[in-house]
Amino acid sequence: DDPISKIPLSIGTATDSATVASLQSIYRCAAKYVYTGPGGTYIGVGATSSLPNGAELATEIKPQLPGYGSGTAAFFIKALFGDTDSASWANSKTCISRVSNSLPIAEHDGAPIDAVDNAIGIYSIGQWVAQTKSATTNVTDKTNATTLMSIALLDGGTAIAPTTGAAATLAPNADAWHSALKRLVYNIVATRKALDPESDIRKMFVGNSSLVCTNTSAISAMGFAPLTPVDSGDPTSNANSCGSINVALRATAGNNGVNMTTAASVTNVADINALTSVAVGRSFTVSVIGGVATHDQGGQVQILDKEYGTSDAHVLGSTTIGVGQSVLANVTVTPIATGSTKLYAYFIPKLGAIKVTNMSPVSELEKSFATITPTNATTTKLSIRKPANIGGTVRVVAWVDAGGAFDGGTVTLYKGTVSGDVLATDTLEAGETGALLNYDQSIASQTIIAKFTPTNSSAVTSTSAAATVTLSKGTPSVTWGALPASNGFVAGTASDWAVAAKTVQVTTAAATINATTDVVTTTTAHGLVKGDVVYFSFTTTPGVVTAGTKYYVLAAGLTTTAFKVSAVSTPAWNGTAVNFTAAGAAVKVWKRNLAPKVALTIAAPVGVSLKPSGSIKVYIGTTSSDKSQEITSSSTGLTLSNGTLTATLPKAALWTGITTGAPGTALNPATRFLIVEYPGDTAFNTVTVFKQIKVTP
Repeated sequence: DDPISKIPLSIGTATDSATVASLQSIYRCAAKYVYTGPGGTYIGVGATSSLPNGAELATEIKPQLPGYGSGTAAFFIKALFGDTDSASWANSKTCISRVSNSLPIAEHDGAPIDAVDNAIGIYSIGQWVAQTKSATTNVTDKTNATTLMSIALLDGGTAIAPTTGAAATLAPNADAWHSALKRLVYNIVATRKALDPESDIRKMFVGNSSLVCTNTSAISAMGFAPLTPVDSGDPTSNANSCGSINVALRATAGNNGVNMTTAASVTNVADINALTSVAVGRSFTVSVIGGVATHDQGGQVQILDKEYGTSDAHVLGSTTIGVGQSVLANVTVTPIATGSTKLYAYFIPKLGAIKVTNMSPVSELEKSFATITPTNATTTKLSIRKPANIGGTVRVVAWVDAGGAFDGGTVTLYKGTVSGDVLATDTLEAGETGALLNYDQSIASQTIIAKFTPTNSSAVTSTSAAATVTLSKGTPSVTWGALPASNGFVAGTASDWAVAAKTVQVTTAAATINATTDVVTTTTAHGLVKGDVVYFSFTTTPGVVTAGTKYYVLAAGLTTTAFKVSAVSTPAWNGTAVNFTAAGAAVKVWKRNLAPKVALTIAAPVGVSLKPSGSIKVYIGTTSSDKSQEITSSSTGLTLSNGTLTATLPKAALWTGITTGAPGTALNPATRFLIVEYPGDTAFNTVTVFKQIKVTP
C-alpha cells in the first residue's frame, strides 16, 4: 500500500523533468512527490505537494543511499549521472538521506528503508537473492520486509522485474535487466598467486576454465549472474571475461603484479630449502617476502638463532630490502654450531621509529619458522690408479674429511651419477678417512662418482666431484678355419682356399624324360629336394628346355629317382610343371654346388665382451681392400656365438665376372677375397682381416 511502490520507475536521463518517473529525476531531487488518486491509483510525480487534476494525495518521496565509501552507492551515481560519489555531488541533493539513527546507512540492508515511511533505496539484486534464500545460502537475511521494484527501460515502457523464479529457483533477471544497472563483481586475490601456474588460487579463480567460472550453478544459486566467456581463455587479455586478471583490474599492480606493496612489515616467510644436509659451515637459503608500505625506506631481514634482542643471539644470515621495495629475498644462512637450533626471522626497519617485526609463516603461530639440527660437514675426494688397458682393475681411494671426529659410514662408488649402477662399496670405521674401492673397467671411458653416507647424525652426506677414467682400447684377435669340403670348399694351393665348381651332375648316367608325363627319371638317387635349382645339358633337346637355364624342382611328383621342374621361381616348388615336347638325347641333370662356408674366431685379449653379431661386417671383394659387396645381411646366415663367426658365402658373388659355359664345363680360374671387419666399440679398436679364395676349374 506504500504510494512509492506505485511509481512506474524507468531509466531516464540526468536531466529528466520533475514529472518523469525515473530514477534520475527522483535521485536528482526533481521529482519529490508521488500523486495518487482514488483507490491509491498512480497519477504522476512532481516537484511540489500541489495536487494535479484527479489526484487525492501527494506523498513525499524519501530517497536513501548508503554512506560515503560504499562501492554500491558509487556505482549507482556513476551509472545514472556519470558523477563520482563526492560532497560536491551530494550538496545539491538535499532530499537524499545517507544516515539512519545517526549512523551511515549500510549497503544491502533494508532496515533503514523499513524504518522510514515512503522511503526508496538501492540494493544489490545478488545480495537480495542470496539473503532471501538464506536457508540455502547461509547468507544473513537483512531485507527487513522491503520489496524490490521493477524498472522500465524507457519512461512509460514495460516494467522489468528484477528477479525470476521463486524460493529455491529465485535468481537475478540478468538478461532483461537494464545494462546501466548491471555491475561486475570481483574476487580479490593476490596477483602473485594468480600469476603462479601451480597455485590453488589460480586454479580456483583465473581463466574461463577455472573452478569458479565453470561452476555457474553455484554462482546463480548465490544470486549472481554468470559472465559469458568472451575471449579465447587467456586470462590477461579481456578485462570483462570470467576469470580475467587483466592489469586494468588490479588495485595495486606494482611491478606488473610481481612485487606487491603491502600494509604490513612482512607478509610471509617461505620454507627452508634443502634441509637434508644442514651442517656447520655449510650454507643454505631461506626465502622471505618483506612488504614495506609502512616503512618505505627499507631495512634488513635477519635470521637469528635466538630471539631478537637476546644478548647471546647470533646473526646466521641477512639481506637488505631496498627503499620502496617489496620483494622476494633470499637469505643465505650458515649454521655455527651442531645440535638443535631454532631459527628466528626478523625485519629490522631502516627507520628507527618502526618496530622490529618477527617473521613467521602464515601456518605457524610461534616466532620461529624452522628448527634445524646442524652436523659436521664432510667432503669426499677421489684418488685413482688406472691399469694400462681395459679389462683391468681400477683402484680408487675415496678420502672423506669431516673436519673433526665422526662415527664412520659407507662410501659407495657409482657409475655415471649417484643414481647409476654401483661399482664398489667400502665401510669406514669411526675415525677412518680412506675407503678402498676396486672395480674392473670394460670400456675405454667411464665416469665415476663416490658418495659418503654417515653411520649417524655426527656428520652429513657428501658427494665427490665426478671423475672420468680413460683406458686404452684392446685389439681383438682373428683366427681362420675352413669348414669341411662338403660345405663347398675343395683343396687349394698353399694357404689359399679353393671353391668347388659351380654345378655338379646329380647322377653318373644320363637321365630320361617322359614327354607325356613330364617326369625326369635318374638311374640312381638324385638327392634333390623341392625348390632345388637344376640345369639340363643334352645332345638333342627335349623340346622347350634350354641348356644352362635355371629350373626349379617341384614338390609334386618328387621321388628318390624322379621329379618334375618348373621354370618359375615363385613359389619354387609349387609352380606349373615344364611341358616337355620330346625325350631328348644324352640328357644330364646338374645341381648348383653347396654354398661355401668359413669359420673364424674373434677373441678378446682381456675379459671384455665382444660386440653382438650385428656389428661384424663381412665382404667379398676382388682385392684385399674391396668392400663394395657386403654379405652380412640376415639372409647370409652370419652368426657370432661365443666369439666364433660362421659366414655363408653367396656363390653368385664368388663367380661374378667369371666366364662360364654350359653346366659341367670348366670355369676360368679367378681370385676373390673374403674380408672380415670388426668395427670396434667402446672397448676395442677396429680390426680388418682378409683371406684369399681361389675359384678353380
